[in-house]
Amino acid sequence: MLTDSVQARLDRARNADSVISVVDRTGRGVGIATEATPEGDSTLTWQFAAEQVRDVAVGASKQFVWDATSTETGTGRSMIHAFYRPEKAPWRRSAEFAQFTVAHLSDTVLPYPYPQMTTIEGPIGGGIESLMVTLMGDLSSSEALFGVTYHEISHMWFPMLVGTNEKKYAWLDEGTTTFNETEGRSAFYPDQNAWVRSEHNHRSVTFVEIPSMRHADRYPVDGPARFVASYDKPGVMLHALRGILGAETFREAYRMYAERWTYEHPTPYDFFNTFEDVAGRELDWFWRGAFYESWTMDHAIQSVSCQGDSTVVTVADEGRLPMPVFLKATYADGRTVERRVDVDAWLNGRRQVEVVLEGESVSRVVLNPDGVLPDLYRSNNEWTPSAPSGKSESTP
Repeated sequence: MLTDSVQARLDRARNADSVISVVDRTGRGVGIATEATPEGDSTLTWQFAAEQVRDVAVGASKQFVWDATSTETGTGRSMIHAFYRPEKAPWRRSAEFAQFTVAHLSDTVLPYPYPQMTTIEGPIGGGIESLMVTLMGDLSSSEALFGVTYHEISHMWFPMLVGTNEKKYAWLDEGTTTFNETEGRSAFYPDQNAWVRSEHNHRSVTFVEIPSMRHADRYPVDGPARFVASYDKPGVMLHALRGILGAETFREAYRMYAERWTYEHPTPYDFFNTFEDVAGRELDWFWRGAFYESWTMDHAIQSVSCQGDSTVVTVADEGRLPMPVFLKATYADGRTVERRVDVDAWLNGRRQVEVVLEGESVSRVVLNPDGVLPDLYRSNNEWTPSAPSGKSESTP
């Protein structure tokens, strides 16, 4: 189908780490990009084949240019293609963004099993995924294009490989994909704190949220409730779950879920069971609060007092969403200690817990110091003494 020069550039891209311009704006057209057809025949016939797929999409335009590269997936190399109108400046990085995404997800979830991934600029507001192809719109900036690219390509894993029911359990593919996207942003833009922005977005709309565990047809038509329940909240909750379980256990469970259910059709209960299998603990309290309810979390430092040779921090649970207490204390000499109180106290009906710290020279106490838990009000999470000696009881 292709002229010799175009084919040569495409072949070079198959093993390239850099992006190759296969067809630029001056190289489009019959006889330049594609072979000239025999006299009297105005068509070329393309043939496509794919294995282990359940979706098909095609894009074509005489205005497109074509960039290509490739990436290692852990089981071989996959090609990356980008087709777009050359005047759309952010799209000039599309192949680069797609290359990073496929490599990053292959490392953090499981190896991409298909021979290629294609991004196409088209008439759409955001993006929509099909297997090995994603269509995205005319986005305003490179950063916006990166986010949509990562999000849509992440759908190759959820729900394309791991075939969840997108209408019955919308959060199970959109939430995992939102989590992956924020992880991707953190890796690609390390100077930005993508999770802080995600947490802020969740807190700003949390009062309109509805439970995530709802059929997509039953989300309100107007307002952000569908987005919050399917995208934003489950992404934030998976971030919290990683903080609760630890990064190593979370990643093992996440990968195990993908491996167990590739080319199958899991439900949320399979997701829950996999995490409990790997973590070796029951997490019903988390699943209920995260996905079946619209509860909010609010831990607060109620008081800090010296008792003998110790400092006692009283933490109150002023919300309904049960979460462990993460506490970090700093002493006057600069050393720090961290404490954790599991959710058992809240599940047993208590509204306060005491955390005992050795010594009296505590100069600062912070709850949720790494920001991994979805605490609604952060203003009551920090304490510093009102008196230099720190001898008298203080409240934040």
